[in-house]
Amino acid sequence: MKTPEFIGWTLVRSCPLREVLDDPADPMAVERLLRPVQAYSDARREGRLFEGVCLAADVIPDVDPSPVDDHAAAIRAANGEPLGFRADEVLAAYGGEQAIRSVCTGCPANAVAQVQADALAGCVGLLEFSPHDASLHADFQRAYEAAEQAGETQEILAATTQPAWYGIWIEPAPTYSQRTAFRAVFRRLAGQNGFYAQRLAPLLAALDLSLDCKLPAPPDLRWELFPHGEVHGRRWRLGEHCPCCKADWKAGSRRCAVCGRQGGSQAARRRHARGVRPYWRLAGFLGEANVGRFLERYAAARTDSESVDQVPRGSDPPGEGPAATEQR
Repeated sequence: MKTPEFIGWTLVRSCPLREVLDDPADPMAVERLLRPVQAYSDARREGRLFEGVCLAADVIPDVDPSPVDDHAAAIRAANGEPLGFRADEVLAAYGGEQAIRSVCTGCPANAVAQVQADALAGCVGLLEFSPHDASLHADFQRAYEAAEQAGETQEILAATTQPAWYGIWIEPAPTYSQRTAFRAVFRRLAGQNGFYAQRLAPLLAALDLSLDCKLPAPPDLRWELFPHGEVHGRRWRLGEHCPCCKADWKAGSRRCAVCGRQGGSQAARRRHARGVRPYWRLAGFLGEANVGRFLERYAAARTDSESVDQVPRGSDPPGEGPAATEQR
């Protein structure tokens, strides 16, 4: 399975949820750590929390998968099985929901909460633009040139690149003036259409928070561009790319066609694939015989326009609730 080019970003601030990390400023390390919390937060907001179980977005035909759930949707499409996880079990690793809320609510690094009320672990995100990635570079170039003509982008890039898109991500810890200019460019890009506006909203919120002079200590922003790659089994292989601007490398070349860097490319790197964590087969913890009845109850609750996460767990008929069979 091919993976698109994408950006990982995080706002850096002292946080008890990140204390276990060797590098709490590494966007991908933070994303791996907090992904289950984000998955729970998304499921609750989108009405996918039912009887204590969070369902992957693809189980519900009228709910679009959020970026956090794209990997779960892809796996289910391949094996045809619905996925989910028990909310309490997953959140227990972080001290439980109330402990998480005490950290995330009102946190000045919770950028996603600026655009999605009550979001948890909104200090980190992944940004990709498929299916519009083919036009992204040209669209960004127009936004960049418009900002440049307006005097908003003086000397903000670490290196001149063509297209300008790749110059943005060369500096993993952009300065205050760079972030100010980048925000102006991204606002122009977001103004081009609703797709960009929706995808860029969390990152723009992160830029706003990192620039908020009203905060006693605004969080720092870190980001990283990841080139195209492929997933084979449990391994994610990043393609050959420029070690400076991260653009795809032309085979056999000794010079980057995007930033002009002389020398060799960054060899293909192997990393662990994201997988479906925290999702796994509903049948694995509900029991094969209970999955169908569980999904029927869930569908009925949605049809009745009930708030599915308010349905009492104790209302299950004997032998039919998720607590009835614990198969692992």
